Amino acid sequence: MVSFTATYTSATGQPRTVTVKANDAVSARRLLRRRGIKAEELRQDTDKGKGKDKTKAKGAGASSSAGWLSMDLGEAFQKPPGVKEKAIWASKLAALVDAGVPIVRSLDLMATQQKLPMFKKALTSVGLEVNQGTAMAAAMRQWPKVFDQLTIAMVEAGEAGGVLDESLKRLAKLLEDNARLQNQIKGALGYPVAVLVIAILVFLGMTIFLIPTFAGIFEDLGAELPLFTQLMVDLSALLRSS
Repeated sequence: MVSFTATYTSATGQPRTVTVKANDAVSARRLLRRRGIKAEELRQDTDKGKGKDKTKAKGAGASSSAGWLSMDLGEAFQKPPGVKEKAIWASKLAALVDAGVPIVRSLDLMATQQKLPMFKKALTSVGLEVNQGTAMAAAMRQWPKVFDQLTIAMVEAGEAGGVLDESLKRLAKLLEDNARLQNQIKGALGYPVAVLVIAILVFLGMTIFLIPTFAGIFEDLGAELPLFTQLMVDLSALLRSS
């Protein structure tokens, strides 16, 4: 694959450049359109340009570190999105990208629909980074609590191949299957847990309220209790005294 540098005008009217890797210029322009970028000029990078790419990558790493340092303490107590929320997000984002909506606009629309503060903040940040020329997968890596490695890898593969909408559809399908499996597991565990809770309540009720009655009868009769029965009587007395 060859590196290409594209020059475009951002939504704020400022000229910007972005570097992409593709097999040829046509694939590079297709990849840029998937990101919502209309290239005004596209040129193939030379060795010097590759050196610039390394500098840019280093700067991206510094930006990522700065993002970690700028995380406020409140985010530690915010709820990250679950599998179901991310499945819905991937499905809707795939539909928007497939319809030709620019990726920056699509991310902004998805951010406005989120109720979880952390998810909304992450999507807003990713949209701003992409608007400045950062790859979507690279921007998502700055939010490890929101986007897992599978999500990032699928987006990165879609960006590299120019099929972001297809990657998002596959990701949505995987997340939906995962969410369905989790619900089935929870449903399967619900009945045994309910039975266990009822059994514990019945055992405590018999130990606290029923056994003392029989213990008094046995004491009046002066009968010698079996070992297990005596243990239950002692346990009942312990629970009643605590």
